[in-house]
Amino acid sequence: FRSLQFGLNLHQFPETSVSSNLFLHAFISPPKIIVERGGPWIESQLLANPRHGFVDDGYRNTDYDIPGLPNFRFKPKSMYSPKTEPARQLIHASGEFFIRILQESDRDSSSKVAFFYINNRDSSQSSVAHHFELFCGMIKDYEARWLAMQEEARKEELAKEEEWGKRVVEAQKNA
Repeated sequence: FRSLQFGLNLHQFPETSVSSNLFLHAFISPPKIIVERGGPWIESQLLANPRHGFVDDGYRNTDYDIPGLPNFRFKPKSMYSPKTEPARQLIHASGEFFIRILQESDRDSSSKVAFFYINNRDSSQSSVAHHFELFCGMIKDYEARWLAMQEEARKEELAKEEEWGKRVVEAQKNA
């Protein structure tokens, strides 16, 4: 138990943390949050802000033949190749849960993103519900921020176009 001497806390993670199939257990399906727009920005915010406590665990090929993924666009695959896409995985520093982030193939700011919340089996059900509620609130907050930023950028663009139009009209009057 040298890890305890050095202040390290080791956690076991379920086999889903390394599997491409998030639905290994027939009776346990991970809850998901689908973000229609701004998902890549939200993903970057989860990693950029250390107070959220997420650690990047790299990418895992993830099956995308999942019920409830409405109109997600993925690259066409041949009949014999596995229907998987690379999905980023984030582990929470507490070891209580991890997040698998499956994004459409476009990977632009308007692409849809599904955040799968997978709890560690060592966690109590009350802490799972609490962490999931916090995570949902965080995602919804970031989604609202992204939409507000997009609206602000659109207003600025309209103001620039209006100013440019006024200059053109003024130049025509002076000519």
